Amino acid sequence: MTNKIILGYYYLHENSELIYKSDYPGIIDDFRESDLVKKWWVFYKGDKEQAELIIKEAQELGANKERVEQLAEKWGIVLPEVEMVSVCCGAPEDPDIEGFCSACRDGTGFELVGE
Repeated sequence: MTNKIILGYYYLHENSELIYKSDYPGIIDDFRESDLVKKWWVFYKGDKEQAELIIKEAQELGANKERVEQLAEKWGIVLPEVEMVSVCCGAPEDPDIEGFCSACRDGTGFELVGE
């Protein structure tokens, strides 16, 4: 088994920014304890598979599109297509036969999410 060298971490902030942090003692605890961190990834030196995973998951979780594109280009990764689907916003009103509440039936409540 080859030892991987950790360069740092990328994390997805609740404001959709994908941010890099250098490694330091306690960084994982900081991520876990923060309400602002949606997800985090280890970034290893020369690990293209991990870089592709970061790009794919960050894109699916709604990371800032320009930042994802910038990193994908820097790392030589072709961006995966993320299919966007309409999902009912979950308002507590009675859903119709298709499972949408009245806010979504009139077009005001839909949320787009990656599938």
